[in-house]
Amino acid sequence: MIPLALARLPAATSPREGFMFINPGGPGASGTSMILTEGQGLQSLLGRGWDIVSWDPRGISASGPNITLFSNDDQYNAFWAPLFGTGRLVAHGNLTTSSDVDFLMSQVSTFDNTVRSLNQKMIESNGDALKYVGTCSVVRDLVYLTDSLYGQGTDINFWGLSYGTVIATYLTQMFPDRVGRVILDGVFDPEKYANQSPMKWMEVDVYGIDLTLKSWTEACAGSTKCTFSARNDTSETLLKRINTILETGYRNYDGTLPWDPTVDTNINALSYDIILQTIRSDLYRAPKKDNLGPFLRAVESAQSDTPGTSFKYPFPTTPFPLDWVPYSPSGQFALSENILSHISLAILCGDIIDDSMTTTEDAFKETSTCNVPLMDIASGRKIATAHDYTAKEHDTYHEHHG
Repeated sequence: MIPLALARLPAATSPREGFMFINPGGPGASGTSMILTEGQGLQSLLGRGWDIVSWDPRGISASGPNITLFSNDDQYNAFWAPLFGTGRLVAHGNLTTSSDVDFLMSQVSTFDNTVRSLNQKMIESNGDALKYVGTCSVVRDLVYLTDSLYGQGTDINFWGLSYGTVIATYLTQMFPDRVGRVILDGVFDPEKYANQSPMKWMEVDVYGIDLTLKSWTEACAGSTKCTFSARNDTSETLLKRINTILETGYRNYDGTLPWDPTVDTNINALSYDIILQTIRSDLYRAPKKDNLGPFLRAVESAQSDTPGTSFKYPFPTTPFPLDWVPYSPSGQFALSENILSHISLAILCGDIIDDSMTTTEDAFKETSTCNVPLMDIASGRKIATAHDYTAKEHDTYHEHHG
């Protein structure tokens, strides 16, 4: 039996109008944490007469099976550190010159060796437990939880964010007769997810990032509240300033490790990839709060000062995991169990099709043709390479299953 952690914010009125299960995405995000921190706000959107319910999907936070990989920050950082620093994978430029591309391609074997080691460590640490954490199993758990809480055969109401929209789509395909009200919020392409290599996902992701950044610069240029915009700025001039920031990050990166956004640091510790990944992450969170303007303004200001100027993130934040950048020195922050376990990779590897035809060399060549954080492409390749185990046969869903 696999234990599942569940949290419910009961309706504030009686009789109850309805219930809504919610998944925050990932894969790897905790549903119970979302209820505890954002449940009231979610209920206000749906109505006070609705139960707001979520759970930690298999392998995540308090739900089983227990997937483990790294025991602490030191182990985690030591494993990923070889990819970071001057002359290493993440210290690349914008890949518009042949020398940049040549450097990137020289890192193929290093990355392959790292990912193969990760795959072996994952299998040795978790064995058959890896077969039971795929999305199809999560959908069956959703049906079970609905039956248990609201009665056998009750229509399922579900709100999925980001990867949660994949869960929502699988629900409609696996249990079409159980579908109630379904919300797809921030859609992750389910057809590509179920039927194509992870490398094929990136073209949609990259296109979306470019459009979002352009939309952000258009809004910023027309607003007196945008801290990155000067009086005569247009969307085009803001994009040029952002490109200059990225180029400067590449040109001046000093290879410093680790980079911790919670303390003062040398501005030259911000590599091209760190800046680009931060832009991407801030765009993803933009509807809640615009952190991108203050971040870009602070970086641009520090870069224009004396070399080596001190820099600190202009708002409270926590480090990104090292395999995305940046990462935290041991003792500054305890990385969450979901990051240390790489449960997101375990779920993805259980879901996706075998991509043995795509090589890391292919993936890195793809990187050189699009403006996307290298670690996004690398993570797609990481998913495809760390794929020596699959979910139970009846717990995988692909188009050819009908």
